[in-house]
Amino acid sequence: MVDWVATGALNYGTVARWSDWWSFEEIYTSKREHLTRWKKPVMIAEFGTLAVGGDRNAWFREALSELPHRHPEIKALLFFNVTSDATTTQQSLDWSFQQDSTIVSTVAGAVASWRTAGTATPR
Repeated sequence: MVDWVATGALNYGTVARWSDWWSFEEIYTSKREHLTRWKKPVMIAEFGTLAVGGDRNAWFREALSELPHRHPEIKALLFFNVTSDATTTQQSLDWSFQQDSTIVSTVAGAVASWRTAGTATPR
């Protein structure tokens, strides 16, 4: 029995030849139909963006600002917060953002708005 379905939503930016700067919507929308077919809650098991090729703060703001309203099927989101990831490319990639106070504020504000809107309960 399947209780949840999950996917990743990682924006690699322009770090590699095969990648480009993609919004969360561009990444997730390509998977949404398949995920919602199960009629189960969806988890974004790896969520994040690199800084290469675009505005990282804007990416988080756009992805998170209306997430519960735009995608009510998403019930869990896990930040991919790794400082030295070499699993996909030959170089070490830093997905962490806790040292960037602007991004931390953007993320905190978005999550707080979910709570006050009654659409999510962060834990």
